[in-house]
Formats: sequence, structure tokens, C-alpha cells
Amino acid sequence: MRVAVLTAAAEAAKPGRGKTMVGQVAQALIAKGEARGLAKGEAKVEANSLRQLLEHRFGPLAQA
Repeated sequence: MRVAVLTAAAEAAKPGRGKTMVGQVAQALIAKGEARGLAKGEAKVEANSLRQLLEHRFGPLAQA
């Protein structure tokens, strides 16, 4: 949805607070996306570390 539509709907529900409500929702969604990105990054680092440990112990790993 477009911001204007969301703002209008929020304004209809809570007159005088439409922009604030939409801003709060946007901030919450951004924070959720950042948290998801951080989690993916951490998982990638852990997987690379595990791969390096396994290759050090057992040699090159199969692609699978």
C-alpha cells in the first residue's frame, strides 16, 4: 500500500494521529527487517566458521 492510503486510513481511525501511527509502523517494520538481516548474517558467519573447522580437520568438503 502507499503511504498516503495508510495515513488516510490511520487518520480515519485516530484523527490527528495518522502520520504518527504510520511512522511507528514503518519504524517497527524497519527494525524487524534489520533484525532479520542481522540473524542471516550471523548464521552465515557461523556456517563459514564451521566449514573452515571441518576442512581443517577432514580436508576439502564435498559440495553437497
